[in-house]
Amino acid sequence: MTEGKKKEIDSIWMDTLLGEFCAASAHGQKEKADKIWQKIFNLGYISFQTYDKEIALKIAKKLSSLQEFDGYLSMLEKEDEPLVGFIVESGILYDSLMKHFGI
Repeated sequence: MTEGKKKEIDSIWMDTLLGEFCAASAHGQKEKADKIWQKIFNLGYISFQTYDKEIALKIAKKLSSLQEFDGYLSMLEKEDEPLVGFIVESGILYDSLMKHFGI
């Protein structure tokens, strides 16, 4: 995973409501995370997984394998360990990417 590709993946999801939700949740900002989830719901997403899958598919188009996403997470962990811990624990993005790559 190159720094350039990492930035490309960051730009796909970090500034979305999903990225904001993950960051708030990872850093213990429950009220903020709840408000963001409400915004997602108000956009018409019946489940969080539907929104997650939509973002994950955009990321998947930039990757050749799930291992490449693991490389992305390793780089991201150096910047924000709690965020990566939350992603791994919750399965956000990761579960959808696993399905996409047939794992």
